[in-house]
Amino acid sequence: SADDVTIDGATIGRPRGDLPTDGADSVTKNNAAPTVNANDESLSATGEASTEPRIVEFRSDRGIVPLTGIERLEKVVEELQGIDTPGILAIQTVEALDDGCRVVMSPASGATLDQLLRSHRPSWSESLNLIVQITEALAPTHERGLAHGCLQPSRIFLRNLQLTRIADFGLCLVAGVPDSVRDQESFACTAPENVSGLRFPLTPQMDIYGVGILLYRLICGRYPFRSDSQSELLRQIMEDAPQPPRQ
Repeated sequence: SADDVTIDGATIGRPRGDLPTDGADSVTKNNAAPTVNANDESLSATGEASTEPRIVEFRSDRGIVPLTGIERLEKVVEELQGIDTPGILAIQTVEALDDGCRVVMSPASGATLDQLLRSHRPSWSESLNLIVQITEALAPTHERGLAHGCLQPSRIFLRNLQLTRIADFGLCLVAGVPDSVRDQESFACTAPENVSGLRFPLTPQMDIYGVGILLYRLICGRYPFRSDSQSELLRQIMEDAPQPPRQ
């Protein structure tokens, strides 16, 4: 609809009673494409808190969202409940579907870093301050050996350049890596372990890598690995050193 936009290959729009089951549901390489009903995309970087839950649904007409991935995510959710994590968007339920998985989270407040970067280039000080906030939000989970697994701008929620929540914690356990060229940003933010399919267990090292990618994006205005070719981008992530900022 006119209210929807596409970010990282997922449909994001105003919450609706039924989640869409076509379009973004294509699956390749045994990975389910996510459909997201998030808070109102018309929010600015100073947006108010949403009262609607963030819902992410992975669907496949081949029913290939692995049960082991769902069970692992449920275990992560259980462990998170015993940790004080005010900077992490809480996961309320994980539901196995006949052809996929639905994850319901608490409402998210503010706008995403992805939205902010479309209209604002953060200064050095703003960028460093935001990175500090992200690392501090993740620290309690890292102390327990847990990790987000796939940090990217569309999962970082802000208000007035202040972090409100990091969303989709651990969801790559059921999502895998992105499934098409339309998800180039998701690929660019993915740690080599995830690209190679070794996404369990999720480790704090994956998040350290992701924070570095976010810092590069904030400071340089682009990602350290860049290519119009999906296969070439994956090769760079797996084999190459990051492109120096001056190049």
